[in-house]
Amino acid sequence: IYYITNTTAESDASEVDRMMSMFGAQAFTGSSNRPAESRFQDLIDQELSKINNFADLKLQGILSDLRGTLRRLTKEGPGEGPAMDEFERDLDHQAEELAFLESFARVNHEGFVKITKKFCKLKKLSSGYWFMRRVKKAPFMNIDYDAVLVALAVGYKALRQGQRAVREAPTETRLYWLRQDHIVLAKTVLAKHMAIVSQTASDEGVL
Repeated sequence: IYYITNTTAESDASEVDRMMSMFGAQAFTGSSNRPAESRFQDLIDQELSKINNFADLKLQGILSDLRGTLRRLTKEGPGEGPAMDEFERDLDHQAEELAFLESFARVNHEGFVKITKKFCKLKKLSSGYWFMRRVKKAPFMNIDYDAVLVALAVGYKALRQGQRAVREAPTETRLYWLRQDHIVLAKTVLAKHMAIVSQTASDEGVL
């Protein structure tokens, strides 16, 4: 699957179409002694391996950066000034990276779905469900985003505690509808501005 680094709404459709044209053509080439399903499965496995590796590297990078930031925050203690500003920038960057990772996984899953549907339609096959089961079980589709969000929330909580004047926000309940592709991004914003972890939560055991 083509590694999508720009996941705006306008780019998603064109990138998926590009993946379909590149990936679909290969499924019809190769040894004529091998069924089309077999060649297609090989391509699925190859691309899954690439995507899983990329997603894992990105996730481990986020976790490593978060561990470092939480350790430094714990050592520094509550306060204000340039150090706290730097911590906030670090946490914001890690939140952006997490939102990107979710977007990467979602858009590549969409690419697999469209490619599989196109392949099965052209070859008049009904094995698409079997192919997609393998995709849905892949590591890049089963990342525990909430565990990383908890660590982000712990870091942001430490920053809020370092503020000298913290105004209590009014308590009220509101209902918002979110697009599926905005959920993780919205959670990172909530982690920054709201207490979504317990008051006793710390970085110990979070990551």
